[in-house]
Amino acid sequence: MNVKNIFNKLKEKVSKKTIKLVLISLLAIYSVSEIQELIASPKIKDEIEDENMKEFLDELEKQKENPLKEITTDIDSQLNNLETNFEDTLKNSAYKDISELHLSQAGWNMIRDEEKLNLTAYKIGDGMITIGYGHAERIENSKYHIGDTITENEATRIFHKDVNKKVAGMRRLWKRWKNKGIDIKLTQNQYDALVSITYNSGVSGMLKSDFIQELKKGNYKKTAELIKTFRINDEKFPGLRIRRLREYKKFIS
Repeated sequence: MNVKNIFNKLKEKVSKKTIKLVLISLLAIYSVSEIQELIASPKIKDEIEDENMKEFLDELEKQKENPLKEITTDIDSQLNNLETNFEDTLKNSAYKDISELHLSQAGWNMIRDEEKLNLTAYKIGDGMITIGYGHAERIENSKYHIGDTITENEATRIFHKDVNKKVAGMRRLWKRWKNKGIDIKLTQNQYDALVSITYNSGVSGMLKSDFIQELKKGNYKKTAELIKTFRINDEKFPGLRIRRLREYKKFIS
């Protein structure tokens, strides 16, 4: 589904005052140029034209390379106290073997909120077709086609299956580490954050990451810092920076 169709569906469910937030949320999926093309449409421009929207459009034009600066500033400010107290957090947190940990309800909610439910299959230009809670398959191998729909129950079933598959991949890694005498324990929040990242990047992405190599050494602080920047250099998906900051925040809290 293209950005215009998604926007039209979303705006039916929100007030005019929250249209700005709808557009910002779409930046997590679509590029700045696609959003600019959307808001340049005369019909849509007439519907959303107001003083606040004009300010937003002007800001978007100024910040093509970093359109989420205003949002991330708020998140950055929330991290200051957490970062200051990270040493105390490391000392006082309850660390457990990964075999004792399971994704918390807060963790499930976090991933669902990040992925957002979409019952219609769409593509974002990465060679994948996506549906449900971020379930992605290679276009050439997928049974889904652009525009296909599923039920919310089906999306939830696929979501649970996908999460469990990612968790199994993490457990295999920890088992290999243990067999080599490397015993890395995690807090519940750290575990939830890593599952979220693995769900987003895939097990192979997690295995190849710089942050997992630092975690392997027991360097929790360096791991946290690298999570903030993991795979956010792709300008096509600027919303990833927001997600990584939230996962970083979870990891250090």
